[in-house]
Amino acid sequence: CSLRRRNWSRKAKKRPFPRLYWICLVVRLLCIFTNGYVHPDEFFQSYEISARDVFGFKTLIPWEFDPQRPCRTSLVPMATTSTPFLLLRALDHRFGGSSRLINAVTLVIAPRLLLFFLTLLFDLMAYMLCRHWGRSPRGTLLTLSTAWVMLLMHTRPFSNTVESLLLALMLFVYFMRKSGSARSIGLGVVAAVAFFCRFTFAVFAMPVILFAGMEALAQGYLSSTQPDTPS
Repeated sequence: CSLRRRNWSRKAKKRPFPRLYWICLVVRLLCIFTNGYVHPDEFFQSYEISARDVFGFKTLIPWEFDPQRPCRTSLVPMATTSTPFLLLRALDHRFGGSSRLINAVTLVIAPRLLLFFLTLLFDLMAYMLCRHWGRSPRGTLLTLSTAWVMLLMHTRPFSNTVESLLLALMLFVYFMRKSGSARSIGLGVVAAVAFFCRFTFAVFAMPVILFAGMEALAQGYLSSTQPDTPS
């Protein structure tokens, strides 16, 4: 029994991505084909706007995106739904408009497929952070791949999905880069884009910004207190 356990542990170390992770990845992909919706905002704050802008469809635009008095940016629907819609339109024009690529099914699935591939960035950043800290990524990957938020919510065109991805990117930059100008610029760029997408990002990013600022102040204080070396 002990010999079998040792062999199994050795195989597990050689496989950073466990089999259950790949199974959950397939389940995540299948989730984009489910019927219904999680929340009305899934359509009203993404599909409706992009369908009007890309295809010229007559849609119902929420009051937040009213051109007369807009209070939310169209950056998120442009990134999550307009991009696959533009690809569908280009393919349809490529085949002379006779390919029938533009239909109810493709219009719903195409943005979800794009977001499925974007969710792989969560897994990649978690894997790289675990390797950076010298930890096995198996438990982290299993936690991510079995989370219902990853399976259902992050494969839908919500602005919260983009916010979560940008927050993960901010944490990735903070932990992977040493304190310095490069990390400060990276954190600033991510924070600016994310806050432009959703103003609530400031609440989630506050701990990272505070810790980064404290480290910068501490390094500046230490460098100022060190005596100058004689030439």
